[in-house]
Amino acid sequence: MIEPHLPLPAGRDRQRAFKKTSAGFNVALAVDAMTDTRSEAHEYSLRNVFPRLGETGATDDIINLIAKRSA
Repeated sequence: MIEPHLPLPAGRDRQRAFKKTSAGFNVALAVDAMTDTRSEAHEYSLRNVFPRLGETGATDDIINLIAKRSA
């Protein structure tokens, strides 16, 4: 299942995040296709960072969603 964006942070971080997400692109991050050398860092990114950058989901879910939108 594709998870929607989290609310943008406040202050200066909000300005930076808004610039990244307001460029007119839909960002989808396949969380089962990425890793980190430290599992704790990876879990933190999955919970706190990636949802602020775009939608998160499994690779198959993202591919299926793209296929549906392209049909």
